[in-house]
Amino acid sequence: MNTLKSPETYDQIIAINVDIQNDFCPNGALAVTDGDEVVEPMNAVNRFTRGLGGIVLFTRDWHPRVTQHFNTMGGPWPPHCIAYHAGAAFHHDLLVDTNGGDLVASKGMRPDRDDYSGLMATIDDFTPWSGREYTRDVSVNELIRYGLPQLRTELAKSKKKERIGALVGGLATDYCVKATVLDLAKIANNTNLDIYVIEDAVRAVNINPGDGDDAIAEMKEAGAKFVSSYDVALGRVLTR
Repeated sequence: MNTLKSPETYDQIIAINVDIQNDFCPNGALAVTDGDEVVEPMNAVNRFTRGLGGIVLFTRDWHPRVTQHFNTMGGPWPPHCIAYHAGAAFHHDLLVDTNGGDLVASKGMRPDRDDYSGLMATIDDFTPWSGREYTRDVSVNELIRYGLPQLRTELAKSKKKERIGALVGGLATDYCVKATVLDLAKIANNTNLDIYVIEDAVRAVNINPGDGDDAIAEMKEAGAKFVSSYDVALGRVLTR
């Protein structure tokens, strides 16, 4: 017997692909064990989101060559995801369709900040999106807080508060995914936002044994729900 509840209905769905880049995948400069295994489930989640007219967003580390983030300058990590280099490119099997409206957002560009959270990323100018009315760079934080302009107008007419379902997956569980989810949780109540982490689309660095498990526990404590890409793709979790 199917015990799943009816899917939750949202005004907007956004799939957030966190840093699925070559340098975080096998043979990369900062490889996460089995990091490439997040690609297939996130592709499925992204197809589902596009099919419902939702937003598909890809964040990426886009570091300068010289930054305090790297151990060459006293930071914690070896050089990785340097802007315009092959290691910073998205994994070749990740289906990114900027011509179809997918968004790319870059972070870690300032040499004095780490920028783990995807909400600190800025949407790149080369990724057009319907109804864009901003005359300056837009952060992912602003996109989620304030939404697409035309949707805000529609909701204002009905005096309805926009309800958002965020689907999050990528690399790595214990760093950028966790930071993204915890930042989403900070604004969840004010934005009427529900957070879903795709449990088969995250992998951990695990510098210390158990870091990934601890990160999952922390995200759950913050209110994130863990779901499978399979259930999302079948429409069992959420819809518009």
